[in-house]
Amino acid sequence: MDIQNLKAELLRQMKDREKGNLYHWTQTNFAYHSNRMEGSRITPDQTEMLFEDQTFLVEQNEPVRLDDLVEVRNHFRLFDEMLRSLNEPLSREMILKMHEILKRGTADEEKPWLGAGQFKTVSIKLA
Repeated sequence: MDIQNLKAELLRQMKDREKGNLYHWTQTNFAYHSNRMEGSRITPDQTEMLFEDQTFLVEQNEPVRLDDLVEVRNHFRLFDEMLRSLNEPLSREMILKMHEILKRGTADEEKPWLGAGQFKTVSIKLA
Protein backbone atom coordinates (compact mmCIF):
# COMPACT_ATOMS: atom_id res chain seq x y z
CA MET A 1 0.00 0.00 0.00
CA ASP A 2 1.49 3.35 -0.97
CA ILE A 3 1.47 6.40 1.30
CA GLN A 4 -1.48 8.10 -0.42
CA ASN A 5 -3.66 5.00 -0.09
CA LEU A 6 -2.62 4.63 3.54
CA LYS A 7 -3.44 8.27 4.21
CA ALA A 8 -6.83 7.92 2.51
CA GLU A 9 -7.61 4.82 4.56
CA LEU A 10 -6.55 6.45 7.84
CA LEU A 11 -8.65 9.53 7.03
CA ARG A 12 -11.64 7.29 6.28
CA GLN A 13 -11.15 5.43 9.54
CA MET A 14 -10.76 8.74 11.40
CA LYS A 15 -14.12 9.87 10.04
CA ASP A 16 -15.85 6.55 10.86
CA ARG A 17 -14.34 6.26 14.39
CA GLU A 18 -14.62 2.48 14.40
CA LYS A 19 -12.82 0.43 17.03
CA GLY A 20 -10.11 -2.07 16.25
CA ASN A 21 -8.76 -0.60 13.01
CA LEU A 22 -5.35 0.84 12.19
CA TYR A 23 -6.39 4.41 13.04
CA HIS A 24 -7.70 3.34 16.46
CA TRP A 25 -4.57 1.30 17.20
CA THR A 26 -2.23 4.06 16.06
CA GLN A 27 -4.01 6.77 18.02
CA THR A 28 -4.02 4.88 21.30
CA ASN A 29 -0.51 3.44 21.03
CA PHE A 30 1.11 6.64 19.75
CA ALA A 31 -0.51 8.71 22.51
CA TYR A 32 0.30 6.18 25.24
CA HIS A 33 3.96 5.64 24.35
CA SER A 34 4.75 9.28 23.60
CA ASN A 35 3.23 10.46 26.87
CA ARG A 36 4.80 7.59 28.82
CA MET A 37 8.26 8.74 27.64
CA GLU A 38 7.43 12.13 29.17
CA GLY A 39 6.58 10.59 32.54
CA SER A 40 2.83 10.06 32.27
CA ARG A 41 1.51 7.22 34.41
CA ILE A 42 -1.69 6.75 32.43
CA THR A 43 -2.05 3.11 31.39
CA PRO A 44 -2.72 1.78 27.89
CA ASP A 45 -6.28 0.86 28.95
CA GLN A 46 -6.90 4.35 30.34
CA THR A 47 -5.54 5.87 27.12
CA GLU A 48 -7.91 3.73 25.09
CA MET A 49 -10.87 4.74 27.28
CA LEU A 50 -10.02 8.41 26.76
CA PHE A 51 -9.86 7.88 23.01
CA GLU A 52 -13.03 5.83 22.69
CA ASP A 53 -15.47 7.72 24.88
CA GLN A 54 -13.58 10.43 26.78
CA THR A 55 -13.94 8.63 30.10
CA PHE A 56 -11.26 7.74 32.59
CA LEU A 57 -11.18 5.11 35.33
CA VAL A 58 -8.69 5.88 38.11
CA GLU A 59 -6.70 2.95 39.41
CA GLN A 60 -6.81 2.36 43.15
CA ASN A 61 -4.93 5.09 45.08
CA GLU A 62 -3.03 6.14 41.95
CA PRO A 63 -2.91 9.92 41.53
CA VAL A 64 -3.30 11.25 38.00
CA ARG A 65 -1.97 14.61 36.87
CA LEU A 66 -4.51 16.71 35.01
CA ASP A 67 -1.81 17.62 32.46
CA ASP A 68 -1.39 13.91 31.65
CA LEU A 69 -5.07 13.64 30.76
CA VAL A 70 -5.05 16.86 28.75
CA GLU A 71 -1.90 15.87 26.86
CA VAL A 72 -3.35 12.48 25.90
CA ARG A 73 -6.45 14.19 24.46
CA ASN A 74 -4.24 16.76 22.73
CA HIS A 75 -2.18 13.94 21.26
CA PHE A 76 -5.31 12.54 19.62
CA ARG A 77 -6.02 15.97 18.10
CA LEU A 78 -2.42 16.38 16.96
CA PHE A 79 -2.42 13.01 15.20
CA ASP A 80 -5.56 14.02 13.30
CA GLU A 81 -3.94 17.32 12.31
CA MET A 82 -0.84 15.47 11.15
CA LEU A 83 -2.97 13.18 8.97
CA ARG A 84 -4.80 16.12 7.43
CA SER A 85 -1.55 17.96 6.66
CA LEU A 86 0.50 14.98 5.48
CA ASN A 87 1.07 16.42 1.99
CA GLU A 88 2.10 19.87 3.19
CA PRO A 89 5.80 20.70 3.48
CA LEU A 90 7.15 20.79 7.02
CA SER A 91 7.68 24.38 8.11
CA ARG A 92 8.45 26.42 11.18
CA GLU A 93 4.80 27.48 11.35
CA MET A 94 3.60 23.88 11.16
CA ILE A 95 5.95 22.81 13.97
CA LEU A 96 4.76 25.66 16.19
CA LYS A 97 1.12 24.84 15.41
CA MET A 98 1.72 21.21 16.36
CA HIS A 99 3.35 22.27 19.61
CA GLU A 100 0.41 24.54 20.34
CA ILE A 101 -2.06 21.70 19.78
CA LEU A 102 -0.07 19.38 22.04
CA LYS A 103 0.34 21.86 24.91
CA ARG A 104 -3.05 23.63 24.76
CA GLY A 105 -4.71 23.68 28.18
CA THR A 106 -1.69 22.35 30.08
CA ALA A 107 0.37 24.00 32.81
CA ASP A 108 3.15 24.53 30.22
CA GLU A 109 0.87 26.85 28.29
CA GLU A 110 0.87 29.20 31.28
CA LYS A 111 4.67 29.44 31.47
CA PRO A 112 5.90 32.48 29.53
CA TRP A 113 9.21 30.79 28.70
CA LEU A 114 7.57 27.53 27.54
CA GLY A 115 4.18 28.49 26.15
CA ALA A 116 2.16 26.57 23.64
CA GLY A 117 3.10 27.26 20.04
CA GLN A 118 6.39 29.01 20.65
CA PHE A 119 10.04 28.15 21.09
CA LYS A 120 11.56 28.05 24.57
CA THR A 121 13.25 31.26 25.65
CA VAL A 122 15.54 29.62 28.23
CA SER A 123 17.93 26.74 27.88
CA ILE A 124 17.31 23.51 29.73
CA LYS A 125 20.31 22.04 31.52
CA LEU A 126 20.64 18.30 31.21
CA ALA A 127 22.11 16.34 34.09
